[in-house]
Amino acid sequence: MGLKTTRNLICVNTVKNITSFPKIPTKRLVDTCHGDTFNLITSGHEPVYVHKKDFGEVPKYLTRRNEEMMRAQDEYDHYVAECFRKGDLRQLTVEEHKAIVDGLKTNWEDIQEQYNSLPVVTDTLGKKYRRERMEGVMKQLEIDIDMLEKHRVAYIGK
Repeated sequence: MGLKTTRNLICVNTVKNITSFPKIPTKRLVDTCHGDTFNLITSGHEPVYVHKKDFGEVPKYLTRRNEEMMRAQDEYDHYVAECFRKGDLRQLTVEEHKAIVDGLKTNWEDIQEQYNSLPVVTDTLGKKYRRERMEGVMKQLEIDIDMLEKHRVAYIGK
């Protein structure tokens, strides 16, 4: 009479119920003692943000923050211009910038070569400190190289 299947429907149903998301109930409002329910969102009892007076405007704290950032940038620009006028700062030329980056890269390669020639086993404190010192120097050189490659304009003091 009935169809026979090889599927374990109990396991299939269990997995389906475990992995399914629960239904989110709709927000409703019960208005009378008889249990008449209304949709809360369309009833007007819940405020809708779109209907606020300041909807779509930039918040005041963001405008203040932007003004502070612009004021700080202006102060920094005036400071740099004043230092240029005094002669305390000068901008690196492209050739100097490239020479510094190339020098840092060659220093990193030299230290990397020395680091690779260290023994794998660091059984003494001297070997351990030497390895840590080289790792620190290489890390600082990497940071300096990244900073100089990221910022094409660099100022140096006299």
